[in-house]
Amino acid sequence: MMVISAVLLLAGCQLAGKSGKGIFAKKNEGPMKSFSYHYDGTIGGNSYSYKIEAKDDGSETISYESMMYPDMGEISMETGGDLLANIYELYVKHKAYRWDGYSKYAKYVMDGSGFSVYMSFADGNSESIHGSNCAPDGFRDFETEVERIVNPYIDRLIEMGNRQQIEKGVSGKLQSLLITFKQQGSSGSDSFEGVIRHYREGRKNFDIRINSVSGEFIEPGKYNYYSELFDEDIYFDEIQALIEKYEIIKWYNWDKSAEDYSNEEWFQISFGFEDGTINAMGTLHPENYDRFRKELLELIVKIIKDAEAKYPAFRSRDI
Repeated sequence: MMVISAVLLLAGCQLAGKSGKGIFAKKNEGPMKSFSYHYDGTIGGNSYSYKIEAKDDGSETISYESMMYPDMGEISMETGGDLLANIYELYVKHKAYRWDGYSKYAKYVMDGSGFSVYMSFADGNSESIHGSNCAPDGFRDFETEVERIVNPYIDRLIEMGNRQQIEKGVSGKLQSLLITFKQQGSSGSDSFEGVIRHYREGRKNFDIRINSVSGEFIEPGKYNYYSELFDEDIYFDEIQALIEKYEIIKWYNWDKSAEDYSNEEWFQISFGFEDGTINAMGTLHPENYDRFRKELLELIVKIIKDAEAKYPAFRSRDI
Protein backbone atom coordinates (compact mmCIF):
# COMPACT_ATOMS: atom_id res chain seq x y z
CA MET A 1 0.00 0.00 0.00
CA MET A 2 2.27 2.73 1.28
CA VAL A 3 5.78 2.77 -0.17
CA ILE A 4 8.22 5.38 1.12
CA SER A 5 10.20 6.08 -2.02
CA ALA A 6 12.37 8.99 -0.96
CA VAL A 7 15.35 9.60 -3.23
CA LEU A 8 18.17 9.92 -0.76
CA LEU A 9 20.79 11.91 -2.59
CA LEU A 10 23.35 12.07 0.18
CA ALA A 11 25.98 13.71 -1.98
CA GLY A 12 25.57 17.44 -2.35
CA CYS A 13 23.24 17.87 0.64
CA GLN A 14 23.06 21.45 1.89
CA LEU A 15 22.59 22.45 5.51
CA ALA A 16 19.18 24.01 6.21
CA GLY A 17 19.40 23.92 9.99
CA LYS A 18 21.38 21.88 12.49
CA SER A 19 23.15 18.80 11.13
CA GLY A 20 22.16 16.48 14.02
CA LYS A 21 23.61 15.95 17.49
CA GLY A 22 25.95 13.16 16.38
CA ILE A 23 27.73 10.49 18.40
CA PHE A 24 27.61 12.44 21.67
CA ALA A 25 23.82 12.50 21.75
CA LYS A 26 21.97 10.58 24.46
CA LYS A 27 18.64 8.88 23.97
CA ASN A 28 15.50 10.34 25.47
CA GLU A 29 13.91 8.12 28.06
CA GLY A 30 10.72 6.31 27.12
CA PRO A 31 7.99 5.74 26.81
CA MET A 32 7.52 7.57 23.51
CA LYS A 33 4.47 9.84 23.67
CA SER A 34 4.04 10.65 19.98
CA PHE A 35 5.52 9.90 16.57
CA SER A 36 4.68 11.94 13.45
CA TYR A 37 5.80 11.33 9.89
CA HIS A 38 5.16 13.50 6.83
CA TYR A 39 6.19 12.59 3.29
CA ASP A 40 6.25 14.99 0.33
CA GLY A 41 6.24 13.08 -2.92
CA THR A 42 7.65 13.90 -6.29
CA ILE A 43 5.73 16.20 -8.64
CA GLY A 44 2.50 14.40 -9.45
CA GLY A 45 3.16 11.84 -6.71
CA ASN A 46 1.57 11.23 -3.35
CA SER A 47 2.03 13.21 -0.15
CA TYR A 48 0.80 11.87 3.17
CA SER A 49 1.08 12.23 6.93
CA TYR A 50 0.43 10.04 9.91
CA LYS A 51 0.63 10.57 13.65
CA ILE A 52 0.64 8.08 16.52
CA GLU A 53 -0.21 9.57 19.88
CA ALA A 54 -0.56 8.27 23.45
CA LYS A 55 -3.62 9.63 25.26
CA ASP A 56 -3.94 10.53 28.94
CA ASP A 57 -6.35 7.63 29.49
CA GLY A 58 -3.72 5.11 28.39
CA SER A 59 -5.09 4.55 24.89
CA GLU A 60 -3.12 5.12 21.71
CA THR A 61 -4.42 6.45 18.39
CA ILE A 62 -3.12 6.68 14.85
CA SER A 63 -4.36 9.25 12.34
CA TYR A 64 -3.62 9.31 8.60
CA GLU A 65 -4.21 11.74 5.75
CA SER A 66 -3.18 11.32 2.11
CA MET A 67 -3.37 13.39 -1.04
CA MET A 68 -4.43 10.17 -2.80
CA TYR A 69 -7.66 10.09 -0.77
CA PRO A 70 -8.82 13.71 -0.58
CA ASP A 71 -12.47 12.78 0.08
CA MET A 72 -11.52 10.95 3.26
CA GLY A 73 -9.70 13.77 5.01
CA GLU A 74 -7.99 12.65 8.21
CA ILE A 75 -8.89 9.15 9.41
CA SER A 76 -8.19 7.94 12.95
CA MET A 77 -8.50 4.82 15.07
CA GLU A 78 -7.08 3.23 18.23
CA THR A 79 -4.02 1.02 17.79
CA GLY A 80 -4.24 -1.33 20.75
CA GLY A 81 -1.48 0.44 22.65
CA ASP A 82 1.87 -1.08 21.60
CA LEU A 83 2.80 0.74 18.38
CA LEU A 84 4.71 3.59 20.05
CA ALA A 85 6.58 1.10 22.23
CA ASN A 86 7.70 -0.80 19.14
CA ILE A 87 8.82 2.41 17.43
CA TYR A 88 10.73 3.41 20.57
CA GLU A 89 12.65 0.13 20.37
CA LEU A 90 13.62 1.00 16.79
CA TYR A 91 14.57 4.52 17.91
CA VAL A 92 17.03 2.99 20.38
CA LYS A 93 18.21 0.23 18.02
CA HIS A 94 19.10 2.67 15.22
CA LYS A 95 20.37 5.41 17.61
CA ALA A 96 17.89 7.81 16.02
CA TYR A 97 18.59 10.33 18.81
CA ARG A 98 21.84 11.15 16.99
CA TRP A 99 19.77 12.70 14.18
CA ASP A 100 17.85 15.21 16.30
CA GLY A 101 17.99 18.58 14.56
CA TYR A 102 19.08 17.17 11.21
CA SER A 103 17.79 19.40 8.39
CA LYS A 104 19.35 19.18 4.94
CA TYR A 105 18.30 19.47 1.31
CA ALA A 106 19.81 18.71 -2.11
CA LYS A 107 20.41 22.16 -3.54
CA TYR A 108 20.29 21.39 -7.26
CA VAL A 109 17.45 18.82 -7.30
CA MET A 110 14.34 20.36 -8.91
CA ASP A 111 12.07 17.41 -8.11
CA GLY A 112 12.35 14.55 -5.65
CA SER A 113 10.89 13.91 -2.24
CA GLY A 114 11.19 14.98 1.35
CA PHE A 115 10.28 13.87 4.85
CA SER A 116 9.76 15.23 8.34
CA VAL A 117 9.77 13.23 11.57
CA TYR A 118 8.77 14.50 15.00
CA MET A 119 8.97 12.46 18.23
CA SER A 120 8.08 13.36 21.80
CA PHE A 121 8.90 11.48 25.00
CA ALA A 122 7.71 11.01 28.55
CA ASP A 123 10.75 12.92 29.88
CA GLY A 124 9.36 16.08 28.25
CA ASN A 125 11.86 16.23 25.42
CA SER A 126 11.22 16.05 21.68
CA GLU A 127 13.23 15.47 18.53
CA SER A 128 12.80 16.42 14.87
CA ILE A 129 14.46 15.31 11.63
CA HIS A 130 13.93 16.86 8.18
CA GLY A 131 15.33 16.07 4.77
CA SER A 132 14.66 16.88 1.13
CA ASN A 133 16.43 14.32 -1.08
CA CYS A 134 18.84 13.93 1.83
CA ALA A 135 18.82 11.85 4.99
CA PRO A 136 21.26 11.07 7.81
CA ASP A 137 23.32 7.88 7.68
CA GLY A 138 21.22 4.91 8.77
CA PHE A 139 17.92 6.75 8.52
CA ARG A 140 16.68 4.65 5.61
CA ASP A 141 16.92 1.43 7.63
CA PHE A 142 15.04 3.03 10.52
CA GLU A 143 12.41 4.39 8.14
CA THR A 144 11.91 0.98 6.49
CA GLU A 145 11.45 -0.83 9.81
CA VAL A 146 8.99 1.79 11.06
CA GLU A 147 7.09 1.46 7.79
CA ARG A 148 6.89 -2.32 8.23
CA ILE A 149 5.04 -2.05 11.54
CA VAL A 150 2.95 1.03 10.66
CA ASN A 151 1.69 -0.07 7.24
CA PRO A 152 -0.83 -2.65 8.50
CA TYR A 153 -2.52 0.11 10.53
CA ILE A 154 -2.52 2.43 7.49
CA ASP A 155 -4.12 -0.34 5.42
CA ARG A 156 -6.87 -0.74 8.02
CA LEU A 157 -7.44 3.03 8.10
CA ILE A 158 -7.80 3.17 4.32
CA GLU A 159 -10.24 0.24 4.42
CA MET A 160 -12.22 2.05 7.10
CA GLY A 161 -12.18 5.27 5.09
CA ASN A 162 -13.36 3.41 1.98
CA ARG A 163 -16.28 1.89 3.89
CA GLN A 164 -17.25 5.28 5.25
CA GLN A 165 -17.17 6.84 1.76
CA ILE A 166 -19.23 3.99 0.30
CA GLU A 167 -21.82 4.44 3.05
CA LYS A 168 -21.82 8.20 2.52
CA GLY A 169 -21.97 7.89 -1.27
CA VAL A 170 -21.85 10.81 -3.70
CA SER A 171 -24.53 13.37 -4.38
CA GLY A 172 -25.60 15.91 -6.94
CA LYS A 173 -25.35 15.76 -10.69
CA LEU A 174 -22.56 14.04 -12.59
CA GLN A 175 -20.00 16.68 -13.59
CA SER A 176 -17.21 14.77 -15.29
CA LEU A 177 -16.24 11.38 -16.63
CA LEU A 178 -12.82 9.88 -17.23
CA ILE A 179 -12.55 6.37 -18.69
CA THR A 180 -9.91 3.98 -19.92
CA PHE A 181 -10.74 0.47 -21.07
CA LYS A 182 -7.60 -0.97 -22.66
CA GLN A 183 -7.53 -4.61 -23.69
CA GLN A 184 -4.16 -6.39 -23.70
CA GLY A 185 -2.81 -9.84 -24.40
CA SER A 186 -5.47 -12.50 -24.88
CA SER A 187 -8.20 -10.08 -23.75
CA GLY A 188 -8.12 -8.37 -27.17
CA SER A 189 -6.88 -5.15 -28.72
CA ASP A 190 -9.77 -2.71 -28.33
CA SER A 191 -9.29 0.48 -26.35
CA PHE A 192 -11.60 3.30 -25.28
CA GLU A 193 -10.25 6.28 -23.40
CA GLY A 194 -11.02 9.92 -22.81
CA VAL A 195 -12.71 12.60 -20.79
CA ILE A 196 -16.11 14.30 -20.87
CA ARG A 197 -16.57 17.28 -18.55
CA HIS A 198 -18.13 20.70 -18.16
CA TYR A 199 -16.36 23.28 -20.27
CA ARG A 200 -18.53 26.38 -19.87
CA GLU A 201 -22.17 27.14 -19.16
CA GLY A 202 -24.33 24.84 -21.26
CA ARG A 203 -21.34 23.20 -22.95
CA LYS A 204 -19.18 20.16 -22.34
CA ASN A 205 -15.78 19.15 -23.59
CA PHE A 206 -15.95 15.80 -25.40
CA ASP A 207 -12.57 14.08 -25.80
CA ILE A 208 -12.81 10.38 -26.69
CA ARG A 209 -10.28 8.17 -28.48
CA ILE A 210 -11.16 4.70 -29.72
CA ASN A 211 -9.18 1.87 -31.26
CA SER A 212 -11.81 -0.61 -32.45
CA VAL A 213 -10.41 -3.92 -33.61
CA SER A 214 -13.27 -6.27 -32.78
CA GLY A 215 -16.00 -3.93 -34.02
CA GLU A 216 -18.08 -4.74 -30.93
CA PHE A 217 -19.26 -1.19 -30.31
CA ILE A 218 -18.23 0.74 -33.40
CA GLU A 219 -16.94 -0.17 -36.84
CA PRO A 220 -13.27 -1.25 -36.83
CA GLY A 221 -10.93 1.69 -37.05
CA LYS A 222 -9.18 4.39 -35.04
CA TYR A 223 -11.23 7.38 -33.92
CA ASN A 224 -10.34 10.64 -32.23
CA TYR A 225 -13.22 12.93 -31.22
CA TYR A 226 -12.29 16.23 -29.62
CA SER A 227 -15.07 18.78 -29.63
CA GLU A 228 -17.29 21.07 -27.62
CA LEU A 229 -20.91 19.90 -27.45
CA PHE A 230 -24.08 21.25 -25.89
CA ASP A 231 -25.21 19.70 -22.62
CA GLU A 232 -28.23 18.10 -24.30
CA ASP A 233 -25.89 16.24 -26.67
CA ILE A 234 -24.08 14.55 -23.77
CA TYR A 235 -26.30 12.03 -22.01
CA PHE A 236 -25.03 12.58 -18.48
CA ASP A 237 -28.41 11.75 -16.91
CA GLU A 238 -28.34 8.35 -18.60
CA ILE A 239 -24.72 7.77 -17.57
CA GLN A 240 -25.55 8.72 -13.99
CA ALA A 241 -28.49 6.29 -14.08
CA LEU A 242 -26.07 3.52 -15.11
CA ILE A 243 -23.73 4.42 -12.24
CA GLU A 244 -26.62 4.14 -9.82
CA LYS A 245 -28.08 1.01 -11.43
CA TYR A 246 -24.84 -0.95 -11.05
CA GLU A 247 -23.94 0.59 -7.66
CA ILE A 248 -20.57 1.81 -8.89
CA ILE A 249 -20.08 3.56 -5.53
CA LYS A 250 -19.05 0.08 -4.31
CA TRP A 251 -16.01 0.38 -6.61
CA TYR A 252 -14.77 3.37 -4.59
CA ASN A 253 -10.94 3.38 -4.59
CA TRP A 254 -10.79 -0.09 -6.17
CA ASP A 255 -7.18 -0.81 -7.19
CA LYS A 256 -6.49 -4.50 -7.71
CA SER A 257 -4.48 -6.60 -10.14
CA ALA A 258 -5.55 -9.91 -11.62
CA GLU A 259 -3.19 -12.86 -11.24
CA ASP A 260 -2.79 -13.00 -15.04
CA TYR A 261 -2.79 -9.21 -15.32
CA SER A 262 -1.04 -9.06 -18.70
CA ASN A 263 -3.98 -10.86 -20.33
CA GLU A 264 -6.77 -8.89 -18.67
CA GLU A 265 -8.24 -5.57 -19.72
CA TRP A 266 -6.85 -2.66 -17.72
CA PHE A 267 -9.45 -0.10 -16.74
CA GLN A 268 -9.57 3.24 -14.98
CA ILE A 269 -12.66 5.29 -14.25
CA SER A 270 -13.26 8.56 -12.45
CA PHE A 271 -16.79 9.96 -12.08
CA GLY A 272 -16.93 13.43 -10.55
CA PHE A 273 -20.15 14.61 -8.92
CA GLU A 274 -21.13 17.89 -7.30
CA ASP A 275 -20.20 16.25 -3.98
CA GLY A 276 -17.70 13.42 -4.23
CA THR A 277 -15.78 11.39 -6.78
CA ILE A 278 -15.71 7.67 -7.57
CA ASN A 279 -12.29 6.40 -8.67
CA ALA A 280 -11.35 2.83 -9.57
CA MET A 281 -8.69 1.03 -11.60
CA GLY A 282 -7.02 -2.31 -12.12
CA THR A 283 -6.94 -5.53 -14.12
CA LEU A 284 -9.02 -7.41 -11.57
CA HIS A 285 -12.57 -6.35 -12.32
CA PRO A 286 -15.18 -5.52 -9.65
CA GLU A 287 -18.75 -6.78 -9.50
CA ASN A 288 -20.97 -5.82 -12.47
CA TYR A 289 -17.90 -4.74 -14.48
CA ASP A 290 -18.80 -6.40 -17.80
CA ARG A 291 -22.43 -5.26 -17.84
CA PHE A 292 -21.60 -1.71 -16.80
CA ARG A 293 -18.75 -1.44 -19.31
CA LYS A 294 -20.98 -2.70 -22.14
CA GLU A 295 -23.84 -0.29 -21.44
CA LEU A 296 -21.53 2.67 -20.82
CA LEU A 297 -19.59 2.18 -24.06
CA GLU A 298 -22.83 1.65 -26.01
CA LEU A 299 -24.04 4.98 -24.63
CA ILE A 300 -20.82 6.80 -25.52
CA VAL A 301 -20.98 5.45 -29.08
CA LYS A 302 -24.61 6.59 -29.25
CA ILE A 303 -23.47 10.11 -28.27
CA ILE A 304 -20.95 9.97 -31.13
CA LYS A 305 -23.43 8.67 -33.72
CA ASP A 306 -26.14 11.16 -32.75
CA ALA A 307 -23.65 14.08 -32.83
CA GLU A 308 -22.37 13.01 -36.26
CA ALA A 309 -25.94 12.99 -37.58
CA LYS A 310 -26.79 16.33 -35.98
CA TYR A 311 -23.61 18.32 -36.66
CA PRO A 312 -21.80 17.90 -40.00
CA ALA A 313 -18.62 19.39 -38.49
CA PHE A 314 -18.50 16.75 -35.73
CA ARG A 315 -16.15 14.08 -37.01
CA SER A 316 -13.16 12.04 -36.05
CA ARG A 317 -9.74 13.65 -36.36
CA ASP A 318 -6.72 11.77 -37.66
CA ILE A 319 -4.67 9.86 -35.11
